Amino acid sequence: MIQVRFVQTPMPAWRVLPPLVAGVLSIGGCSGSQTAGRADTDLMQGDIVEVRQEFHRGSPESAHSALQGLVDEGNRDSDVLNALAVSAARTGSVPQAISILEELLRLHGGEYEIYYNLGVLYRENGDYRRAANLFARAMNHPEAGIECAAEMALCEVRLGMADETTVETLKGIEATHPAEQWRVWAREQRTLLLSRLNVIE
Repeated sequence: MIQVRFVQTPMPAWRVLPPLVAGVLSIGGCSGSQTAGRADTDLMQGDIVEVRQEFHRGSPESAHSALQGLVDEGNRDSDVLNALAVSAARTGSVPQAISILEELLRLHGGEYEIYYNLGVLYRENGDYRRAANLFARAMNHPEAGIECAAEMALCEVRLGMADETTVETLKGIEATHPAEQWRVWAREQRTLLLSRLNVIE
């Protein structure tokens, strides 16, 4: 399991898309590779259902094994590789997860989940500058939400780059983030930042 390496920071928030359980992984629509035929796509959909079931059962190891099997059979679909990276991180293979996501970034740069998930892993490893760069790119996507804004704000705070704009972002996180730990963190950081910047609200 990935562990947070600094004090008073919320736990990682892996990018999630329905119908997955919150905090599991994002595998998008899993439409199959662009060159896959109908039978291949149907087979992949069945495999992805199996992967989701393994995560629902609380077995990331089994899900990781099933995903690795898909990749070993030649599946290079970005959704499958992203899911493999997330499952690798969940099972403690963070270097493998980073490697997979870096490869995806080279091959499919521009996909929100890749920027976001790789940013989370860099941030988890204390590489706030690289994480901030990825979150900034992710924020340019229409899919970017409060979770990504929270990650970006966290990096700005850790890098000492927080300013009045960060104060406003923290206010939004405090008001709308679905996770209590992020709301508490945002309130504390906003109070500290307002004091440091001598800003009166």
